[in-house]
Amino acid sequence: NNDINTLIPTSMPQDNILSVTATNSSDQYYGDNYGATSVDVGAPGHQILGTYGNKSYGLGSGTSFAAPHVAGLAALLLSQDPDRSAIDLKTIIMETVDPLPSLAGITVTGGRINAYKALTYDYSGDGGDDGDTDGGGDGATDGGSDGDGDGDSACPSVEATLEDHVKAGHARKETQG
Repeated sequence: NNDINTLIPTSMPQDNILSVTATNSSDQYYGDNYGATSVDVGAPGHQILGTYGNKSYGLGSGTSFAAPHVAGLAALLLSQDPDRSAIDLKTIIMETVDPLPSLAGITVTGGRINAYKALTYDYSGDGGDDGDTDGGGDGATDGGSDGDGDGDSACPSVEATLEDHVKAGHARKETQG
């Protein structure tokens, strides 16, 4: 618990630090980094396909695999508006999470990052309304996360597995904890 046993930099009080924990493919908490006041968001961090120094791919897990998802989202947000501050980026990411029961009470937001919501969020930096009336923080007014009312997301999912990559000769199966 980072609230009790502080870790640097994740438990530091600076406003520009965004502390991350890992979730698995079932949106369950996965890892050892938690704290209701010190860990901000969750991100995918279990069985993540990555590159290794021997010119191969393998699976890895933990906060070291979750944090790059958040950094990538911050970079995408910054590419939309280069004038955004670190505080703006942190605010957008935290305000657009998908709430998860597994992260409730063990992270500040109780949620996992949602790139689509963050990238479509109407953020003025003044704490104003994002324009949504369905309470989802996604700018939608009809309950659908992609704004069309059917309840699905505009983001396609990636269904390829490591086994698919291995069969295609692009990777070999390795795991690292």
